[in-house]
Amino acid sequence: MKIKILIEASLIIIIALTGCRDILFGDKFRTEEEIISIFKDNKDVFVDIVNDLSEFKFHWSIDTDSSDRSARPDWKYADLNNGIQLVVLEKENFDELPSIYIKAKKNRSINSVIIEHKFKIITSDHYMDTDCIYFVKQTSIGYDAGIMYCPGGITEDPYITKMVPIEDSWYYYEAK
Repeated sequence: MKIKILIEASLIIIIALTGCRDILFGDKFRTEEEIISIFKDNKDVFVDIVNDLSEFKFHWSIDTDSSDRSARPDWKYADLNNGIQLVVLEKENFDELPSIYIKAKKNRSINSVIIEHKFKIITSDHYMDTDCIYFVKQTSIGYDAGIMYCPGGITEDPYITKMVPIEDSWYYYEAK
């Protein structure tokens, strides 16, 4: 009887912890294969974003972060749609905000990637000075994973711990 209760209690705890992880992190943890599959099944959406935003050669970010903007007054923010925000992170590029804002606001694929497919961030120049655009699917302390587009190829990056070519200039990546 005690063993049965112990087994049932253990199962309840395991189920609860699994459910809490999904609630806490908003989307279940995805494997490399699942992230690559999301990309392949929706490649046109990712390409649409790259086509619209790759011309902006400075550090920008698009996400659903609702943190207190006063904590980073040195960044420039603009609201897009559905709680999504655009951030320009370098003061010398603040005058570019209207141009990138217009393109990002019109781009319906951004909503698809962030809202429907639950990617956390779309960003340029996330780790190094490259022309790469990162689609960050999941993050935790000291870990990112997602899809990256690097038209000029990849240079040595101390933060990237794993890169898997998908096709052309598209890669699955993990970073610390």
